[in-house]
Amino acid sequence: MQDMNKKYENARKKSVDPYIRITIDGENYKISKRKLKQLPRKLVTYAIVAVMAFKVIGFTADKVDHYFETRDIAIEQSMEANSLLAQNDLNCVPVEDGYWRNDYSKIKGLDETDLYGFYQYCGYNESEEVVRALGYESWENYLSMKGYVDKHGQPSVAVWENYEEARLINEKREAKENGKNF
Repeated sequence: MQDMNKKYENARKKSVDPYIRITIDGENYKISKRKLKQLPRKLVTYAIVAVMAFKVIGFTADKVDHYFETRDIAIEQSMEANSLLAQNDLNCVPVEDGYWRNDYSKIKGLDETDLYGFYQYCGYNESEEVVRALGYESWENYLSMKGYVDKHGQPSVAVWENYEEARLINEKREAKENGKNF
């Protein structure tokens, strides 16, 4: 019988007083006990969502930073290629029908580190002439000799471009850390 009285009393308390009364600055507020019990679970859920959102935002910010770094490097390298053309009295723009008509072997000190700038400035076809001036038969020959191949073993300009961008970004960061200009 006493067990039944306890159950009756608990049921009455839950049905009669499902709220906690709080007074803040003279204002009375009622907070549901049921919602109060759910609060920790909601807080944990919101915390997990917030952490995930910060991770996604951080990942996206890194991608955007990388995009701008590679774009800036491509512009800088293109300007250097243009400068090399001008210094060696070569055409800085295509002369006719999209052909540049340059003899890149005239460029003193031309090496493979200049190739990325010429690729960005002149495009694939004209930069192949630079590859030839460096002593290779073609882009495919250069890429395969240097090991820039895709997952199928085929020579890949995209793979070479990724390596060059990574190399140039690392050089730029090292120069920045050492307080030098890139």
